Amino acid sequence: MERRTRTLRMRTDAISKTGHAVEKAGSAIDVVLVEQERAKGLQREIDERRGLLKENEREITTIRNSQGHLTRVVNSVQQKLARVGDQNTDVNRQTGEEDRALVEKEAQFDQEQALLSKEVDEKNVAEKAIKERIVREVTNFSEEVTEFARKQAEMVEKMGAYHADLKKARDIISEDNSKSFGVFKETR
Repeated sequence: MERRTRTLRMRTDAISKTGHAVEKAGSAIDVVLVEQERAKGLQREIDERRGLLKENEREITTIRNSQGHLTRVVNSVQQKLARVGDQNTDVNRQTGEEDRALVEKEAQFDQEQALLSKEVDEKNVAEKAIKERIVREVTNFSEEVTEFARKQAEMVEKMGAYHADLKKARDIISEDNSKSFGVFKETR
């Protein structure tokens, strides 16, 4: 009778230990699942940031193309001014009315050149702002990737600890079961 009581007590202890080990393993699995969801969210955010970076690169290319166009227009205006300067010599020989028309043309060209210079300056400012924004976003992205890698390393470390806990629980269960089985054989 005493042997049976002892055997039952040992089996009850083994079952209790098994239950605690299973609860601990379940908690560990829940933590791992939450971390995996957070990792997926970070990956989606990283993909979105990459899309924004590509879009910013396209904007910079567009600005550079338009800047090149403005440079060609400025050069064209300067060539026209040079031609007007050449024509000025001939116009000086003509009447005063033609002189006034030429002066007006030169003033108009000066205004156009000033406007074009202003547009080129505005484009340069816009390009600088976009470059600064890209640098900020790349820096933020790098920091987030570093944080993501750190969290992944922590998760892998936690998973290793949880696997070790599960192995210990299995070993305890196996040991308890073999002890219980040995006691059970003795009582027969």
